Amino acid sequence: MRLNFSGVTGEEIAEGIKRIGAVIDEQVQLYEALAPGSSSPPAVAPTPPAQDESAETSNVFPLRKEAGR
Repeated sequence: MRLNFSGVTGEEIAEGIKRIGAVIDEQVQLYEALAPGSSSPPAVAPTPPAQDESAETSNVFPLRKEAGR
């Protein structure tokens, strides 16, 4: 997960963190319901290999310019 806190207010950051916390709590409850008594969470998917620096980054999108800037 990648978080970006630039260009937003403190209230928006607090709301975003609150929403992320609610989603994580929901996922933990789901895991506990599906795997009762298990003391460890499911295995995390391995990190994909690093891309060649010369390769294009297809998952990067340009930012929109705000009106008046």
